[in-house]
Amino acid sequence: MIVLDNLNESIVANSGSASDPAVTCVATYYIESLNGLASANQYSEITDTPSATLVPPPSELSIRHIVKQITIHNNDDASHDVTVMWTDSSQFARLIVKTLTAGQFMYYESGLGWSVSS
Repeated sequence: MIVLDNLNESIVANSGSASDPAVTCVATYYIESLNGLASANQYSEITDTPSATLVPPPSELSIRHIVKQITIHNNDDASHDVTVMWTDSSQFARLIVKTLTAGQFMYYESGLGWSVSS
């Protein structure tokens, strides 16, 4: 389970090089607050600036983001090395590094982990 509970924590992805839009990303997460849970989605692209925010940081200290699912798709004809990382704006921790060939998908599912498929 990936949980963001600090105002600076986020999940980001990058690729050494990308074209427009080479790699697309969709993340689904829960926003947990004192009022309960709400579902949220984040769409991003890894393009000419080879970085994207997959799950943004919580907006308040009393809020947590609980990652449910991340889907990353290589739309390009070329392969791309994709790195998914946790960050708190000053430190980075690699969660996964994979080479995605043309058309491949990389998935994260809470409780199941990461997988790659065509």
